[in-house]
Amino acid sequence: MPSALGIYLGGRFADKLWQRDKRWVMWVPTIGQLACIPLLSLFPLWPEDHRLPFSAISGGFPVALLWSVLASIFGSWYAAPMLSMTQGLSPVAMRARAAALASALSGIVGSGLGPLVVGDLNVRLEPTYGVHAIRYSLLAVVLTTLISAACWFGASRTLRNDFEGRDDRGDAS
Repeated sequence: MPSALGIYLGGRFADKLWQRDKRWVMWVPTIGQLACIPLLSLFPLWPEDHRLPFSAISGGFPVALLWSVLASIFGSWYAAPMLSMTQGLSPVAMRARAAALASALSGIVGSGLGPLVVGDLNVRLEPTYGVHAIRYSLLAVVLTTLISAACWFGASRTLRNDFEGRDDRGDAS
């Protein structure tokens, strides 16, 4: 649910700001990823015993989970602009394949490799950090988020030129 809200908000912000400057469609994901960094850092490092008192939840609501929800919202700001740019910059005859490839790569890297890397790091760090190894393993995600922000920002640098020379169908002229 939080990711769905983030996808909607990222697309909405990119659509609104696109009118001012086409680069906003890549700046929105950049901002989302940068906003994620402190939240993704707080999530595993926040003390387990810090809880918000909710009568419906035995023992209270974990504050760390709040950071995770917020990170999920900001972290998914990239999805709608990424698919929009994939469609907008691909030749008409290749748009479906380009969108499928972009979605597949995003899923393979994020949902496929991400958990494997975190799990592998956890096993490697466990002899040194014991039960806290998972906290430090999850911090590896922060590095990938920073790399992602740099990539989105890098894509914004050429976006104006990428759209010049396109005809009304989106094909290169």
